[in-house]
Amino acid sequence: MIEQLAQASTGPKFFQIYIFKDRGLTREFVERARESRYDALVLTVDTPVAGNRERDKANGLSLPPRLSLKSLLSFAAHPRWALGALSGSRFGHGKISRRSGPS
Repeated sequence: MIEQLAQASTGPKFFQIYIFKDRGLTREFVERARESRYDALVLTVDTPVAGNRERDKANGLSLPPRLSLKSLLSFAAHPRWALGALSGSRFGHGKISRRSGPS
């Protein structure tokens, strides 16, 4: 996908990257971006800390998640969403799914 996006764009391109525990994966992405002639590399360093969103805290959407009576009642009031969320596939990152194993 890195290469396809580079080919599809005629303007300047930047590649956003996170530093992974697997440093080889990080190096691979940087090299692929360089070979695809991206104009800039943007290093993102904010991933270890969750955002301070009062709405999420109130609803139990924190890291780690916590269930409260309020969130359980909300799930009960929205069964279609709750069942879909519980039975859906795990979220994955398309660029690294081949390296991180099955989700």
